[in-house]
Amino acid sequence: MKIDALAGTLESSDVMVRIGPAAQPGIQLEIDSIVKQQFGAAIEQVVRETLAQLGVKQANVVVDDKGALECVLRARVQAAALRAAQQTNYNGASYETTSQYVVHPWRQCRHVKHVIRLRR
Repeated sequence: MKIDALAGTLESSDVMVRIGPAAQPGIQLEIDSIVKQQFGAAIEQVVRETLAQLGVKQANVVVDDKGALECVLRARVQAAALRAAQQTNYNGASYETTSQYVVHPWRQCRHVKHVIRLRR
């Protein structure tokens, strides 16, 4: 991680993810969620899996969840991580993140419109 970066909003059914450089090894994760009692462990698992898929091994991560679905959480974590790493390439494709969402082009979330721009 090179810089602190944000993705998401504090609107209902969304999540704000802040990722930045960490002084200590590992992923330092803080979760604040309206559904933490029921889904806190699942939120942590999704965040850690998504960061592992991106190759992130050291970062400070703050998740402020307002009831986001898993696909939205993954998209927000991906966007914040790519921004924090100042990276636009992932998994063989070049992405341009917007203030909305960044996800794999083949993933869909039925009720959320994803903004994706692929560059070849």
